[in-house]
Amino acid sequence: MAVPALGLTLALPDNGSAATGTSQRTAFDTVSHAFGPGYNGPLLVLANLNPALGPAAAGQQAGAVQRS
Repeated sequence: MAVPALGLTLALPDNGSAATGTSQRTAFDTVSHAFGPGYNGPLLVLANLNPALGPAAAGQQAGAVQRS
């Protein structure tokens, strides 16, 4: 039953997980070697679209959404 866990990936997918020799993987490796580690990393952005809410109120609002 644990055999499927061998192929389990827990990160956001990127072209670094593509098969070696594909154009996606070649481009990923080229950018990594040229610009250094972390350059191909994902950019995650959190935006508060309601300026009337402060950080505490926004957290409470997100918590209310998750509990529903």
